[in-house]
Amino acid sequence: TRWPAVEPDDQPYSRVWNVAGWPLQWYLLGVFDYARELGPLAIRPWYEVRDQFGKSDDAAVVTGHGKLADLLVPAVRASFQANARGIALLRSLRIYNALRAYAEKNGHEANGLADLSLPAAATIDPFSGKPLKLKRAPDGWMVYTVMENGVDDGGDFKGLKDYGGAPRHWRMMN
Repeated sequence: TRWPAVEPDDQPYSRVWNVAGWPLQWYLLGVFDYARELGPLAIRPWYEVRDQFGKSDDAAVVTGHGKLADLLVPAVRASFQANARGIALLRSLRIYNALRAYAEKNGHEANGLADLSLPAAATIDPFSGKPLKLKRAPDGWMVYTVMENGVDDGGDFKGLKDYGGAPRHWRMMN
């Protein structure tokens, strides 16, 4: 919907608005067009949509909806990443609880994800689309995602190269 032209008698700045109003309107409405494109992406996993936002170190991503929409890309990317981290953490906790339940029920530790009776969807890393990483530390299990770099950094939680759950001692060291 476009705003009607303002008649000169209605407002003192009507000529300025008639000349500059439509670019300003396009500038503002582009954000809504961009938001409409984001809706279907919000329900898809991060590993499927991350390329739409460029890499985190990209200087600028052009959306095609104006500068204001382009400026929103880093914030939208950060919100999608935060959502993926939350999903990864919840899945890690679910796996950890299943590991503890398995050990209590069987009297020994599980060998891996295959021993647990969890649905496959509950074990998927939202950053890679592959199963979450599982590692047995001397004082407990580590369950984590490979995060944005897609590489298993052995549970480097301090540098946020990996993210998930681990024994407190492990998190403090790495």
